[in-house]
Amino acid sequence: AMWTWVPAFLAASAAARAAEVAGAAGMDVGTVTTQLVDLASFAAIAVGGVGCVWGGWMADRIGRARFVNLAMAASGACALLVGLFFGQTFWLLLPVVLVWGLFVVAASAQFSAMVTEVAPQQGVGTALMSFVHCVARENSLNNVWCNAQVSAVPFYERLGYRITSAEPFDEAGIPHVRMECEL
Repeated sequence: AMWTWVPAFLAASAAARAAEVAGAAGMDVGTVTTQLVDLASFAAIAVGGVGCVWGGWMADRIGRARFVNLAMAASGACALLVGLFFGQTFWLLLPVVLVWGLFVVAASAQFSAMVTEVAPQQGVGTALMSFVHCVARENSLNNVWCNAQVSAVPFYERLGYRITSAEPFDEAGIPHVRMECEL
């Protein structure tokens, strides 16, 4: 996922730029950009919160499907562009990364909401769980787990989950079991 990759990319880009500048100037520029890289990484992730709220607001105005398409196009464009700015001045790279952070989260949140609105109601649970599995894989997870209501066990079993708790337990006054799925 973008937010797990960007901090390493920014650090590598800053190091490449520092080495280029140091070599050209014949001096050691040190690690003066470490704090800036950390701040920029945080900003790229945090701007996603703004993107989530703004994305919901925009989707309500222009339509969720239209907004998702626009946001995914913008996110994809940033994913393609960001590599062109590797090793360049941080002030050229940072705006691309921030715009990417804004749109990648806006697209993801609105895509999830759109699924619940346009998918046939009998397929919403399966579609949402497919999305959860996709996000888990993008974040290099090998398995996922949930606390499933006992009445929903057959649904999760059809998705490849297996019960891992010895006994049902109470959660919010409803019997649950812990279930896990290998991805």
